[in-house]
Amino acid sequence: MLEIYLNRVAVWKPVAKDGLDMRPSPNGISYLTKDSMVYKQADGSLLRYVKNYEVGDDDEKVKFSLFLRTDRTDDKIEEELDEIATRLPIEFIKKSLEGASFTSFVYTDEYIKDKEIQ
Repeated sequence: MLEIYLNRVAVWKPVAKDGLDMRPSPNGISYLTKDSMVYKQADGSLLRYVKNYEVGDDDEKVKFSLFLRTDRTDDKIEEELDEIATRLPIEFIKKSLEGASFTSFVYTDEYIKDKEIQ
């Protein structure tokens, strides 16, 4: 079973579309959270966000994307992903891309903030 972590950011191969892309995941996806290793089932659809990045200098540029599934819909997600992209070491990104494919990705230790309870 593919492990899906809610709000956990993963390194993935670059995608065809630049800019932040958001799509709904199928209803009823089972996922793990930062605080629990017990699978939970989404009541509705989770959202899948992905955005391309490029790091490194002119001699060594690395293209990748950051990917996550979340129940958040606010406009701060892109800002959080951008900030995380600047913190990831280039060696970690390169190693992650070796194990990533179109259907698999490598999780980081980075999480976006949980949805705030109103």
